[in-house]
Amino acid sequence: EDPGNFSSLHSRLQRILSVTEPYDDERLQLAKMPIIPIQGQPLPPSTLAFTGTRGDYWGNWKSRLSGKGLSQEDQRRYRAAGVTSALPDPETSRAFLEWLASQDQSVLQHHIPCVLRHILHKDGPAKWAESFTDTPFIPVRGQNGLRLVSLRTARHRPVYLPDADHMTDAIIRRDPAVLLIIQHVQEVTEPISGPLRNLGIRSLREALKEPKIVTGAGDVVRAPEDILARFRDLQSSRYRRTFLKRLDALGVESDLVRHDWHDRLGRVNDIRFADEVEARYRFRGMSYALEIDAGFDPGSGIYWMKQSHCIGLRRFYESIAAQLIFKPSARPIDLLALERAIELEINDPTFGRPTGSGSDPKDGNPADKTTAEKNMTKTRTMVWRKIPEKQYSDILPPSLTRGVTSPSPVPSHPDQDECRDALSSGTAHLDQARIILISCHPRNLRRSTSIFLSSTIMPAIARCACANGLLECWHPKTATSNGRKCVGALSKHITWI
Repeated sequence: EDPGNFSSLHSRLQRILSVTEPYDDERLQLAKMPIIPIQGQPLPPSTLAFTGTRGDYWGNWKSRLSGKGLSQEDQRRYRAAGVTSALPDPETSRAFLEWLASQDQSVLQHHIPCVLRHILHKDGPAKWAESFTDTPFIPVRGQNGLRLVSLRTARHRPVYLPDADHMTDAIIRRDPAVLLIIQHVQEVTEPISGPLRNLGIRSLREALKEPKIVTGAGDVVRAPEDILARFRDLQSSRYRRTFLKRLDALGVESDLVRHDWHDRLGRVNDIRFADEVEARYRFRGMSYALEIDAGFDPGSGIYWMKQSHCIGLRRFYESIAAQLIFKPSARPIDLLALERAIELEINDPTFGRPTGSGSDPKDGNPADKTTAEKNMTKTRTMVWRKIPEKQYSDILPPSLTRGVTSPSPVPSHPDQDECRDALSSGTAHLDQARIILISCHPRNLRRSTSIFLSSTIMPAIARCACANGLLECWHPKTATSNGRKCVGALSKHITWI
């Protein structure tokens, strides 16, 4: 009664809220009553939303109510009566998007910034989309204009994040079923690609896969020697062994790297520049011939790049990173890390290659070895490494092959049993893998050195003592605490590589 008596509004609200509960009939009726003054006119609480400082989440869905002049307690009463907060919660976010999905395209176009803010908010679709898979919230465009689609639709229909800019317009023109997500607008500072990837939405680059044919036209020249030399470095096994560690040192996640990146580099036989580079794709049963900046032709083994006046190592590295090394989900900032990774000076000896493991034909000149590798060569006494099965006599120095294939009991030693048990425990995960002594400097070994084979991981070198107190061991997996304990009992100075 007397809804225009605004002077007593807050005292009345306090009394009503004290005797009612959220979502009961009295509260629901209160939310529909025109009791809150907006420019001198009373409006129902359910039609209002507070304005905020973090952008507009509600658009024309609600009339705006400023919190200026209202105490925190007054605002709390308004929200309890049915006024929507400035920021969304799972319930209000879903209600807004359901309302927007029923509007025409002109209204949707006006509200695209609001939609993107909801997707980016922690209490938006990221919170509820997996439970309400049929609620539309993803803004897409296609031949028929704008619309919102649900998570179920995006996962089972040709709906993609548009991360292949050179193909988006051509695909939209030719394929009416394809829908491309609107992932950024000027009014919102962040793209929505990250949250949508977390929900399992595919990208167009992932769906396109590799071009079937890449050709160059016009003035064609071979890449300069400095670029070819850098690329050969990338193809070497030295970089293959250290590449992920280099990226980790630069803060780039290894999950962004293709698992077969080195094999992909190895397929490149030549690098050429051309005035025009064209790629032919096959996508959803249709062929697309498009001009691109760079691409690899699997038939000829040629990596093509578009000729320009500003070709340099940085542009070359970014191109290689995008096409051959990183996954489509990598950001442009991640691609820049390739050049830094190659130039990175590595002082950590774990980045080097174990000496004595044999030469690799892809390594090139031995003079190319890193400083860390050279230093390790000087200090190494012996190395363990998992290698393909070979005869001991082919690898061990003659002075050490006697007695290895036919082990006999080792003379007692105070910590012999403890060492054997700990090492067996620490290397059990190698699962019968052949681990043999592959590099040894006999001059550094005392005559009393004893070698025996553990019965639990046959055949394997299970214990060896070094004259200078240095033992270096190599494992394909991180050593267990037991393994470290064992080697600690054998030597006080240990380098794990």
